[in-house]
Amino acid sequence: MTRLLVSVRSLDEARLAAEAGVDLIDLKEPRHGSLGRVASDVARLVCERFSPARPLSMALGELADWSDADWETVPRIPPGILFAKVGLAGCGRISGWAQIWQRAIDTFPPQCRAVGVVYADWRNADAPSPDAVIEAAAAGCRALLIDTWRKDRGNVFAHCTSSAIRPLFRRAKELGLLTVLAGSLGSDEVEDALSLSPDYLAVRGAVCDGPRDGELNPHKLRQWRELVRRESFSPRLARTGARVTLEDPRRVGRRFGEQESQSPNL
Repeated sequence: MTRLLVSVRSLDEARLAAEAGVDLIDLKEPRHGSLGRVASDVARLVCERFSPARPLSMALGELADWSDADWETVPRIPPGILFAKVGLAGCGRISGWAQIWQRAIDTFPPQCRAVGVVYADWRNADAPSPDAVIEAAAAGCRALLIDTWRKDRGNVFAHCTSSAIRPLFRRAKELGLLTVLAGSLGSDEVEDALSLSPDYLAVRGAVCDGPRDGELNPHKLRQWRELVRRESFSPRLARTGARVTLEDPRRVGRRFGEQESQSPNL
């Protein structure tokens, strides 16, 4: 069964997500990029309010952008954060990135497990390849996330096919990792996304008013929670071409990097 992850930026948004029945609440500041870090006070307040009743995760920015202060604060990730993820944009040009990343996740508190991050647009992000990330994640991660670095150049399926993602998730599960699919997903992508059987489907913009840095919409949150719950149990997932919509939730792949030349870098 696939569960729903929603990224929130504040205590008020975390309350909305919890009231809607979201399965995993993820702390992230969308104005700061794909994996922007929220303020430490926000993380602390959310943990005090919702842990341990609700599982929580947290984004920690891009490893290549970490300052000395970032390295110093990571060991103080608040109790209650069960998963944390560090982006690898820019690490493709860093010799020994896997060792640096391992050193970073080794500083996580004992209760917090690392999430390996694969960017579907990894060439544009100058990130390590998907295979390289999975190899590195095998050493100390609890989950694998496939996401997009650029949020203005199409969803995850604009950069890769379902047939490219499937073996990565299969390998991740062989390694005992949870699998998470994100990347500007909307209701039109639900069929393709759920056909891959991720443990979590992750959204932000789809449940906001306006763009991904807008306010969470309680109605959209409830719709997505019901949609993911209903479609995860549907035996028709891989057999029908009917399109899923939020108003009518019925059943409704490209290789990695096929369109990289069409997606400009930041």
